[in-house]
Amino acid sequence: MADQDESGERGSPLWVPGGWAGLLLLLVAGLAVFGYTAVTFVPAPWLAGPVGYGLAILSGLGLLWLFPRQSLSGRHSVQSLPLPQPLVLGLFGIALSAMSWFALTLGLPGLINEVAGHRVEEPSVMLGRVQHSRRRCDYRMVGGLAERTLRGYLCVDRDLALRHLNAPGAVRVVGRRTALGLSVVSVEAERPGRRTDSTTR
Repeated sequence: MADQDESGERGSPLWVPGGWAGLLLLLVAGLAVFGYTAVTFVPAPWLAGPVGYGLAILSGLGLLWLFPRQSLSGRHSVQSLPLPQPLVLGLFGIALSAMSWFALTLGLPGLINEVAGHRVEEPSVMLGRVQHSRRRCDYRMVGGLAERTLRGYLCVDRDLALRHLNAPGAVRVVGRRTALGLSVVSVEAERPGRRTDSTTR
C-alpha cells in the first residue's frame, strides 16, 4: 500500500524540485515578488496585452513540465496528495502561470529598466485621491499613466494630491524607460513654461 501511495496510484504526486530546477523556481518567484512589491512599473502596451499573457502561460506550462521530470528521475522526493491528478496539475499550472506573469511583465522588465533605462519626464493628466490605508499610501494620483500600473494609482505627497483633488491636473511622471515600459520614480507637479517631454541620459 505504501508503494501505491508513493507511485501516485492513490493520489496525485507532489513534486519537489531541487538543483537547478529549484533555483529556476526561486528566480521566477523572486522576480514576481520584486515586480509586485519593489517597483512601480508601467508595462508597454505590447507587453501588457496578449504577448505578456502568452509568455506567462508558456512559462507556467514549461515549469509544470519540468518539475515532474526532475522528481521522477529519482533525485527528489515524491509525496502523494489525496486529490485527482488533473486537478493538481491544473492548480499548479494556474499558480505557476500567474507567478510567471508577475515575473515577466513586471519584475524582469522593472529590473532591466533600473539597470539600462534612460531617465525621462513624461506629461500626464491625473486626479488626486485621499484614501487612508494601513498597507498602502494615503495620497494618490489616478488616471493617465497611473491607469496602466498594477494597482491603478501612483503614490504622491500630500500637497500634490490635494492640489488636484477636485479636478484633474497636469503632472510630470519621472522615471526610467526602455522599450519594455516605464519604471516610475516619482510624480511631480507641472511647472509653468517647462517642457514635460524631456529625456535625459
